[in-house]
Amino acid sequence: TEIKIERNEVFLPEGNFDVSLVGTKFNYSFSNRMFLNALFQYDIDEDQVLSNIRFNFMYKPLSDIYLVYNERRDVYDNQVLDRAVTLKLTYVLPF
Repeated sequence: TEIKIERNEVFLPEGNFDVSLVGTKFNYSFSNRMFLNALFQYDIDEDQVLSNIRFNFMYKPLSDIYLVYNERRDVYDNQVLDRAVTLKLTYVLPF
């Protein structure tokens, strides 16, 4: 488990802005082949919560299945702004 506070001041020719994030990260191992990683961030300036949850199953060496859930939510009215579920498969071909 990790908790992080980050503030960035960005200076661009088009204009300057600040970005402030508060986040936490969790990692859990079900076994030596199955993992769950979760990242939650609160964007203070935009008043939004961002979530990234990833399940990883290593079904053989160097070959994985990932199931990823991403969400961006407005805190003020609890409205979902973006949401995505992604499935990724990696497989090593012997040659």
